[in-house]
Amino acid sequence: MGFRNIDEVISRLRAQTGSDRLGFWKYFLQEDAYKNCEQNVSIMHPFLVRRHLMIVPAVFRQIDSFIQLLYPVRPEIWTEWVMPSWKSEEWVEANRTPGRPSWLSQEEYENLRKALAESGLKSQLNYYKVAISDANIEEDNKIPKEAHSVWKPALFIAASKDFINVPAIGRAQMAQYVPDAKIVELNVGHWAFLEATEEVNRELEAWLDSLGFSSFSFTWISSTISVSTMDVDIADDEQHQQQLSQLQGSRAAGKRTVVVDDAHPFELEAYISSYSGKFARTYIDRLLHIMSVCPLLAPQALQLAIEEALKGRDTTLYQEIFHRYQRAYAEAGDEIPELSALAEPDQQWIEETNAKNQAERTKLEVELKTYSSNMIKESIRMAHRDLGDFYRSVGEHNNALKHYTKSREFCTTSQHLLDMCMSIIETGPEAPAGAAQAQKEKKNAERLKVQTKLDIATGLSHLGQNNYEKAAQTLLKAGPMKGLEEWTGKLIAPGDIAIYATLCALATFPRSTIRAQILDNEDFGTYIEQEPYIRELLESYISNRFKTVLEILERYSTRHYLDIHLYQHVQNLTNLIRSKSLVLYFQPFSAIKLERMSQAFGWSVDELEQQIVALIQSGEIKARVDRQNKVGLIAILKAKETDQRAALFAKAIKSGQEMQAANRKLLLRMRLYVPDPVVARLQQADLVVKPPKGQQQGFNFGGGHPSELLGGDY
Repeated sequence: MGFRNIDEVISRLRAQTGSDRLGFWKYFLQEDAYKNCEQNVSIMHPFLVRRHLMIVPAVFRQIDSFIQLLYPVRPEIWTEWVMPSWKSEEWVEANRTPGRPSWLSQEEYENLRKALAESGLKSQLNYYKVAISDANIEEDNKIPKEAHSVWKPALFIAASKDFINVPAIGRAQMAQYVPDAKIVELNVGHWAFLEATEEVNRELEAWLDSLGFSSFSFTWISSTISVSTMDVDIADDEQHQQQLSQLQGSRAAGKRTVVVDDAHPFELEAYISSYSGKFARTYIDRLLHIMSVCPLLAPQALQLAIEEALKGRDTTLYQEIFHRYQRAYAEAGDEIPELSALAEPDQQWIEETNAKNQAERTKLEVELKTYSSNMIKESIRMAHRDLGDFYRSVGEHNNALKHYTKSREFCTTSQHLLDMCMSIIETGPEAPAGAAQAQKEKKNAERLKVQTKLDIATGLSHLGQNNYEKAAQTLLKAGPMKGLEEWTGKLIAPGDIAIYATLCALATFPRSTIRAQILDNEDFGTYIEQEPYIRELLESYISNRFKTVLEILERYSTRHYLDIHLYQHVQNLTNLIRSKSLVLYFQPFSAIKLERMSQAFGWSVDELEQQIVALIQSGEIKARVDRQNKVGLIAILKAKETDQRAALFAKAIKSGQEMQAANRKLLLRMRLYVPDPVVARLQQADLVVKPPKGQQQGFNFGGGHPSELLGGDY
C-alpha cells in the first residue's frame, strides 16, 4: 500500500502499535507548512523577507525550535512531539527550544541554520508530497519482480532508539529484500552517523574487511586516480575487476555443494522426522541449511519448512525460507523448479502475525514497566522471562538474551538461576555462556536433573571452537537419553550426539579410550542405537579394518555435511581419522610395502605415498620411504631404527639431572627457613652445593643473607 493514503497508513499503525508513528507527515503535507517553519528564523535574511512581502524584525522567533525538533537532545522527544499527528505543528508554534544536542557541534549547528535559511524549506517538504503521489508508479511497475531483491553484500545499521524507523521493521525488510545483509544495531537515535560517528566508521571498516576489500580497494582508489591542477587521470579498472573476480571466486570455492546419489544416500523425510515438537526451530534451521548446500533437495525442503514455519510466529524466518530457495534456484538453474511454481509467501498470514506479535510485545512491556514501578522482585523476574520467551519465539535472539540476562539480578533461588541459564542455552545452544554459568552453580538436585543438557550444550560449544577432544569428552559424559527431556527433537536428536561424539573421539582418542568410553559405555550405547552405522564404524576402527572405516565415512559424508553443526568440521575430522588410521596401521611394522598398505586402505600407491610423506614431514610417523631398495616398482616404508642402549642411557642421565635440580631447590628452600634446627646444623657444617660442570659456581650456605642466593642460576 505504501504511503499513498497517509490517513489509512496512520490508522493501521495506530491499531498495530498504539501510536501514529508517522503523524508528522500530516503537518508537513500542509501547503503552508514550509511558511510556518521559515518564519521561525533567528537571522536576518532579505530573500525570505521579499518572498513573503512582510517586514521581519531583526530577531525572529527561533528556527531553533524546528531544528531542535528534527535533531532532538533526547531521542524520546520524537515519541511525544513527532510521531503523534499535529504535535509537530504545536511544537513549532510554541517555539520549544530544549537545546542543541551534544553530538552536534556549535559550528555544525550554525551551518545547519544558515543552510535552512538560505535554501528555504519548500523543496525539502516536497519530498513528502511526492511520496504520497503516483508520480513514479509507472516506472516502479516496470521493475521485474526478481529485481526487487538485492543479492549482493550489504550493511544495514539500525538505531535502537529510532522510534520511527524501528529496527524490527528494518530487519524484516532486510530479510525480505536484502537477505545477505549484515545487520548491526547501535544504541543511538535516528541520526546514527552523527550521534555515533566512530562506531559507524568501525562497523563500515569491519564490514569491508570481512569482504576482503581492505587489502586492495583503498589502495586501488588512491593509486589509480591522480588529481592535479591541470588534469584528472581516469584509471583503467581492469586490474580492479580482476581482483574482484578473484575475491568472488575464493568465496565460491569455500562453499561445498553436497551431492545425493546411490553412493551417498540421504532420505530427507526420515532425517528431518527426528526433529519435532511445538514449533521446533532447529527443524527449519536444518532445512534452510540443506537448501543452501544441496540445491537438489531444496524443493522438498521448501515445502517442509513452510509447513513448519506456519505453526510459529516468526515472520522473518518464514520469509527467509523463500529467499533461501531463490538462492538455491540461482545456483542449480534448471535442475529445480522456480519458486513461483511451488509456493508463494502468504502475505495475509505475515501481516496478521506481525500485528499479533506487536500487540503481545506491547502487553508484555507494559507489564514489565508496571512491575518495575511496584518493585516486586519476583514479578519483575517473570516479566523479563516472559519477554525473553516472546522475543525468542519471534526470532529476535539478541533481545531474548538481553531479557534473560536482566532477570539474573531478580533471581532469588538456585532454581531461578538454573532456569535462566537453561533459557540462554536454548536460545543459542552453541553459545557457551549459559552452559558455563550453569556449570559453575553449586551442584544440587536441581542441576543434576539437567546435567545431561549442560554436557551436550558444552560439547556443542567445544565442537564449534574446533576443540574436538574436549567435545568428545563432554558429549560422552551425557547421561541417559531421558535426561534430554524436551530437548529431544526440539534442539537436537539423540543420533546427532552419537555422530558428534564418535567422530570427535575417533579423531583424537587412543583406541583403548575409545573402547572403554564408547563401546563399553552402556548409557552412550543407547545413543549409538539411533545410528546403526556408527557401531559398525567403531568396530571397524578397533579391528584395524581401516578400508571399511574410510568407506563408511565416505558413504555417510552427505549425512554429515547436511548437519548444521557438523558441516564446517567434516573435512577436518575425516583428515584426522585418516591420519590416525595410517599411524596405527604402520605401528607394529619395522618395514612394509606401500602396495600392501594401499590395498588395506583402498587407495592407489601414489595417493598413499602422498599421505605417508605428509605424516613423515609432520613427525606423526617416524619412518622413511625407501626407493633405492624397492621391490620391483614398489617402494618400502621403513621405520627409523632406534639405539635402545643409547636411549636408555639418555633417559637415565635426564632423570639424574632432574633429581639433582630438585635436591638443590630443596636445599635452597631449607636455607631460607633459618629457625629450623636442621638448617642450623647445615649452617654449622658450612655446606656447599656445587652446580653441574659448565654452570655458575654454587653458593656457601654457611654465610651471607638468604637473598644473595636468589642471584644464582637455580
